This record gives sequence, C-alpha cells and structure tokens, in this order.
Amino acid sequence: ADDLKTLMQLQVTNYRFIDTIAKGTKTYKKVIAQEVEKVYPNAITTSTNIVPDIYQISNIKDGFVALKNTGLKTGDKVRLFFGNEQQMAEVTAVTDKGFQTKLMRTGPVFVYGRQVSDFRSVDYEALSTLNISATQALVKRLFDDEGKIANHDKQMDELLKQMNNLASRVTVLEQQQGSTENK
Repeated sequence: ADDLKTLMQLQVTNYRFIDTIAKGTKTYKKVIAQEVEKVYPNAITTSTNIVPDIYQISNIKDGFVALKNTGLKTGDKVRLFFGNEQQMAEVTAVTDKGFQTKLMRTGPVFVYGRQVSDFRSVDYEALSTLNISATQALVKRLFDDEGKIANHDKQMDELLKQMNNLASRVTVLEQQQGSTENK
C-alpha cells in the first residue's frame, strides 16, 4: 500500500533531450530524476557526467572561447568538439566575453557543456519493481472489494426476499380486509 502511494506521487513527463545530435528530436515519456528523487530516492543514482547546458557553436582563439552568459566559473570542466574530435578542457578564467582554457587551439568549436558531480540517473528497474508492488496492492484491494460486493449482494438478496415476503403478507392482509368489508 505504501508503494502504491509512492507510485501515485511520480509524475510522468513528455520531453525532448537538449542533445538533439546524440538523442534526436523524438519526444520521450519518462520521469525526471530530480522529481523522482524527492519521492523515491532509491531509484536515483548520482555520478559525475557532462550535461549539454551550453550547446553552442563558437570560435576558439589561443584557448579563448568567445561565448557570453555561459554560467561557467574558473575550475569548471567543459566538453569541446573540434569537428569529430572532442576534448575536455578546464576553464582557467571567465570574462563577460567568454572563457579561457589551456587548449592552444584556434578555429570553430562546439561547446557541449560542463561536467557536474551531481548528475542524476533514474533506475527504471527500481521503478518497475515499485510498480509491481503497487500493482499487487491494487489487486489485493480489488479482491477485497469483490468480496465486499459479493457480501453486499447476498445482503441485498436477503433484503429483497424479506421485502417480497412482506409484500405477500400485505397482499394477503388486504385481501382478508377486503373480504370482511364485503360482508
């Protein structure tokens, strides 16, 4: 029953991945890890990973990437793509015009995003097991309710018999009264 309550708190969401290059533009029906974590933390794992939170094309010149408002800080690590080659780079400085790395490269660059240490993933096997448990609770409720309904049906049948019996008695009494009135 507790698992059913937990399952009912989970919100299924339609969404698309930011990384359309790797994931495509398909709409997915899933849960959001941060929301699941509030309700069922056992189904969440935390790891270090790269998030596509910048996802912009820019230019790099002597390690300086000209991109405004990235939210990067000195010490952050970013994934950069140079054509088919990718590299991780540490941000050594940030200005209002972009950020500096130690990569002494020049040319076009695709800035994918930053590395985070609190990347959350949903364990769908754990959610599936929660769903099985909740389904079992529902089936138990259904069987209990069916038993109650069957008991109510028996009670209704008994009341109907009593009503029919009373109706028959009333009819007999009416007939007897009518025959005494006629005399």
